[in-house]
Parts: sequence; C-alpha cells; structure tokens
Amino acid sequence: MEHTVNETLIYVISLACDVRRGDVPAAILAILIELGFQTSSDGFWYLRRAIFLRYQKPEIRLTEVYEEISCASSSSLTVNQIEQAILSAIDSTWKNRNKEKWDYFFNEQRTGKRKRPGNKEFIAQLACFMELWVSHCQEVSHGIK
Repeated sequence: MEHTVNETLIYVISLACDVRRGDVPAAILAILIELGFQTSSDGFWYLRRAIFLRYQKPEIRLTEVYEEISCASSSSLTVNQIEQAILSAIDSTWKNRNKEKWDYFFNEQRTGKRKRPGNKEFIAQLACFMELWVSHCQEVSHGIK
C-alpha cells in the first residue's frame, strides 16, 4: 500500500506519542524498534546515532556521520566498520521486515524503488521525518494545530 507523506507523518506521530515532545533520540528509538530492528545489534545503535546526527545537521555528508560515530565510540572502530554495522542492521531487518510498517517510510511512490534502502537513503529518510515530527510538536505546543 502506498502512503503519502502526511500519512507517514501521522504514523510517526502515533509511534512517538508516548515520547516527550521534541525528544528526537527517543522518537528515533521508538521508530527503529517498531520497524523491527534488534537493539542487541551494534549497528542499531550506530544507526540511531547516524539518524540523529543527520537530523541535527542536514547538510552533513554520510562519511562525516560515520567519522563522528567512530570518534565517539569507546572501541576504536573504523569508519568502514561503522558503515558495515549499519548496513548489516538494515539488511537483516529488511529481510524479516513487516512490509506494511516499512512501506510508510520506503515505498515506490516516495523512493521510486522497492529494494532495500541503502544507509544513505535510510538515514536521510528517517531524519527528514524527525524534522517533520519536531515541527508538528512545536506547532501543537504553540496551539497552531
């Protein structure tokens, strides 16, 4: 089923409704868990951080995201290891995905394809919806909606 951006925003809002307004890291966590990611995977935590970094700095390049995660990591992981861990987390979750939930974020109408999203697409897409969610939260708190 194809979903519009507005339908996806409503879905994001419903997933994050228990999250304090504007708590982006908690909202990202809720969405990743809803999509079926395993929190036991290192790639999950790097992915969560990557989405948050991209949300904070929309102009940041993906290699810079990996570098920031690598520098902040307590274990001396390389940029390539960070990238591979994220890719592995996306890949394994994609293989066992709930198609209906994933279609809210990655459908043909929005992406032009039905294959597994790569790291760049996944991170950018979720960061974009975080921006929309925060904007919605600000409008609600200011009585606009």
